[in-house]
Amino acid sequence: MELLSLLLSIVALILAGMAFSRTGGMRDVRRQLDALSSKAESARELAANTIDKLEDIVRGGEKPVSSEKPGEGSTDKTS
Repeated sequence: MELLSLLLSIVALILAGMAFSRTGGMRDVRRQLDALSSKAESARELAANTIDKLEDIVRGGEKPVSSEKPGEGSTDKTS
């Protein structure tokens, strides 16, 4: 009985290998991997740009360094 199950598993392995090579094999896997890598890279760049924009919004942008002393300058306190 063990011999029959071994024989069936070997036949199934051969059929799986034939089906894999018939559907494109490793070339297809590499092509899909390259496509996925380029999409992941563009998503990473988009996320980085979005985080940079969010940082600018949260921090209010870079404020120029003023030569005024604290307490001097405009008395307008509309913050």
